[in-house]
Amino acid sequence: MKRILIAVSIILMIILLPFSLISCSKDTVSITKSVDLDVIMHDISDNVDISMPTELDKQTLQQLFNLTPEQVGKYSGVFSMTMTSADTFIAIKAKDGDTSVIKEAYNNRIVNIKSSFIKNINSEYRKVKNAKIITKGDYVFLIISSNTKEVQDIINKYF
Repeated sequence: MKRILIAVSIILMIILLPFSLISCSKDTVSITKSVDLDVIMHDISDNVDISMPTELDKQTLQQLFNLTPEQVGKYSGVFSMTMTSADTFIAIKAKDGDTSVIKEAYNNRIVNIKSSFIKNINSEYRKVKNAKIITKGDYVFLIISSNTKEVQDIINKYF
């Protein structure tokens, strides 16, 4: 009788062990993807031509987008400093998941750029008119380029 009880106990432990391990799988854990925005921006810069590229810094974040570093998580970007090019690639991680502030800033910037090209350079105006705002979780991207599809593909490979 004692042997049967031990055998049943061992069989039960063997059966229950896999179930206890399954409950600890990573499906129950929430994982947020962290992306290095500088790597994405350098990848875009390496693959898409931009005349007189300038990197986004704290001062231009405030001047061009009316955003302070305290309002955003991380940010990176490159844009043309010439008055004849609208090329812009900006990536901002929303602070506390509030992407609406960033989208609003991007839309305001698009309006500003549009107004500067509406009468001057038709090809640049078309770029701005076709600007893309892409949201990937907490990350929001602004693309103004004649190579929008290529830039989107670069962004997508990181998510």
